[in-house]
Amino acid sequence: MDEAMKIPTGVPDGDTDEGASLPGAMPPPPAPTASRAVTADDRRLRRYLKSAAPSVFVRLGLTSQMQAMADWPAALRSEPEATLQALGAQVEGELTVGRAAEAQRVTAAGERATHRARQIDSLVDDLNALRATTLGRLIQRGTKNKCRPDWARRFFMKTKTSASSTDDALPVPEDGEAPVTKPG
Repeated sequence: MDEAMKIPTGVPDGDTDEGASLPGAMPPPPAPTASRAVTADDRRLRRYLKSAAPSVFVRLGLTSQMQAMADWPAALRSEPEATLQALGAQVEGELTVGRAAEAQRVTAAGERATHRARQIDSLVDDLNALRATTLGRLIQRGTKNKCRPDWARRFFMKTKTSASSTDDALPVPEDGEAPVTKPG
């Protein structure tokens, strides 16, 4: 196997991992300094990862990582080593799979928004209609039993209305309760 393609295991060559504490527990190689010359591998790593450290690059989200890797297949195919050239085709296939996954995520987000608009908004409207019906029955019962005029309204949260629209007024929470809202 080519030296550039070796994957660090945290165990020096020829040793077994019986005494190793954790895989990958070996410290990363030192940054280039005056005492350590910059090698071709360092330049190659910087070419692919740009300014990001490998540990930062692997923590990127799918979309960000795919954007950063968009030019890798062509660059890998232009490398002199046959293993890297073959890796270029593999990376291109993985980027295609990643783009498909990203498209599915976007589709799912659209379907979720549609579901909210159709199902949840109608549920909120049904709950508000039930609340209005219940209020009407409580007002009738309060009138019949000669209760105070505000007796029926004490069962519901007070609403804060805006000057522009009173139809879409949302309940104001009391005692730490969450208000019924229309998602949007």
